[in-house]
Amino acid sequence: MRNKVIIIGINHFNTLGLIRSFGVNSIKPHVIIVNPDNYKNFCVKSKYVGGYHIVHSDEEALRILVENFHDEPCKPVLVPSSDGAVYMIDNNHDILESRYYLPHINHKNGEIARLMNKFNQALWAQELGIPTAKTFLINFDNGEELYNRDFPMPCIVKPVLSHEGCKADIKRCDSREELLSYCEELKTKGYFRILLQEFLIKDYEMELFGAVLEREGVVPYILTKHVREWPVVGGSVCCHKFIIDESYHKQARIILKKIQDYGFVGNFDIEIINVAGKIYLNEINFRNSGDIYACFNNKLFYSYYSYLDMIGDDLPTMNMTYTENYYAMCEDRDFLWVKEGLIPFKEWYGYFRRTKDFAYLSWNDMRPCIAFYYMILSGFVMNRIKRLFKKNSITN
Repeated sequence: MRNKVIIIGINHFNTLGLIRSFGVNSIKPHVIIVNPDNYKNFCVKSKYVGGYHIVHSDEEALRILVENFHDEPCKPVLVPSSDGAVYMIDNNHDILESRYYLPHINHKNGEIARLMNKFNQALWAQELGIPTAKTFLINFDNGEELYNRDFPMPCIVKPVLSHEGCKADIKRCDSREELLSYCEELKTKGYFRILLQEFLIKDYEMELFGAVLEREGVVPYILTKHVREWPVVGGSVCCHKFIIDESYHKQARIILKKIQDYGFVGNFDIEIINVAGKIYLNEINFRNSGDIYACFNNKLFYSYYSYLDMIGDDLPTMNMTYTENYYAMCEDRDFLWVKEGLIPFKEWYGYFRRTKDFAYLSWNDMRPCIAFYYMILSGFVMNRIKRLFKKNSITN
């Protein structure tokens, strides 16, 4: 009897990619979907799902973990796929560790949660000697701090904790006046603090994701270059290309060794910036990467390797490299470049044909893909109907 895998996260392609990565390795995970709206949970449509709960909050997910899975013959493994899930798990590490295997930093309660604060993370990276941009924590209740300090321009403004805000609120400010104006806007949205970072003049952004194992000295990972992001400014990668240049892999492995030596165990997602051939840390997410869908063609199943490592099983011969310089794509977000007229369809289709890993599309597991695009299509149709009724009511 193998240890159960319990995936906790939102209804997102991150969760779907995790489900599939275990499924193709003959493990059907139990899934706890945190969806306040309980709307169109396409992830649970996967043929690889072994069971699921739908909850409205991470606190409710914690209650499910505390009250259930008592009769498992083997200790289950928790795999978070969202910031809220890993924050909940880590802040309750001492409660959960006796009954579950879970990601951790030196088995210390709340240590991952502490480093999810991006200002704490920037200070931590500097202590470890990881190159990073100059970073400032701005509390809105201290007006003098915002108005009387000099900050590097241009700069990037973002939430201090991922679940304190949303990625759409990340903005580049090119002048002090623009910064002050945007801070006032964020106050009206309910922000009480922000992180301000020096805007590095980058050549391009890169994504570094994988898993730090506890018993093994190696760190299975994938390194890609951003081709396109959505939203265009401050967004997430939606089309990326595998990097095979060894000079970048060498720098990436130095960063990973520092994180491993610090005591982190689990899946990770690291955003890095390439400036004239040198890479700088932008942000570390101590949970599974949404880019996990890029693991399938090369069969670099880092989440599965992490699972085996946690339960103490022998690891198979791990694929640690890839040689093909091809594309991976989050197809719905990347198509917005066409929809918004930023690139012609013919150019986008060329990338699509050269892509081997997709966030939703999988010929071996089509039901989640169909459910997701049905949700998109039905939402589009309903909006058109609402506009039509509104137009007719105005006319009449």
